[in-house]
Amino acid sequence: MKNILSIFTFSFLTFFSSNSFAYGDAEFLAIGISSNNFSANNSSIHSIHGFGANPNTENDANTIGLDSSNNSFVLEFSRSLTFNKFKIFNKELADTFLRDSFVKFDFFYDNLDFNSLSSINVNVNNRDITGTFNTTIDSRYGAKISIGKNLVNNLSFYAGFGLASLDYEIDNRFTNEFFVENSTSNGRVIDSIYLVGFAYEINKDLFLDLSYSKQQSTLESRSLFTTNTLNVGGLMINRIPVEIETINLKAVSRF
Repeated sequence: MKNILSIFTFSFLTFFSSNSFAYGDAEFLAIGISSNNFSANNSSIHSIHGFGANPNTENDANTIGLDSSNNSFVLEFSRSLTFNKFKIFNKELADTFLRDSFVKFDFFYDNLDFNSLSSINVNVNNRDITGTFNTTIDSRYGAKISIGKNLVNNLSFYAGFGLASLDYEIDNRFTNEFFVENSTSNGRVIDSIYLVGFAYEINKDLFLDLSYSKQQSTLESRSLFTTNTLNVGGLMINRIPVEIETINLKAVSRF
């Protein structure tokens, strides 16, 4: 019993006293899951008259809520560099507050696979246009840069920002006395993404990474509309400002 206790104590102390950190000078491959929350509570539709009464004016739609959440799969390749090996004015950074700090570069892909159906209600020249729009965000990919610090043995913290691209599709369907083109708009937007995270090393080849990120983007679709009863027509623009909050849990391996 004493021998078993001694072995356990030695292993415990060795594990927590080793100078081993999650993000050192290495390359990494991460696979994980994302918990995503989507919100767009200030969406709006603008009908811009191309001809007829009050040309080139806008009519705002009723506020449209678009809240949903889902889980997705994420793949990430990273490269990190520690500051310990660098010098500034012949002074080693290992001897400064930057000791055990690192910079990390990430390239990532996330199959968000988000889909939400919302209603439309907009008034044009005292005529209601109603219907639905189906918003799909297929995937997100991009690059990030983070600055971090190895806090204690096996535990690291980082924060950063980057650029993320969203591929999306908006399918508009209308039911009203106007003739409004039922349209499908495909698009891509690139916007900033901000993140913070922690990493915990399990062994020299594997560790866990938990992070939170936030991105804001505006999606847009367009439809033509005309009417036989009024000499009114033009372009309908649907703008959806989307906020995406994501929690990632990844298994990370050095290679």
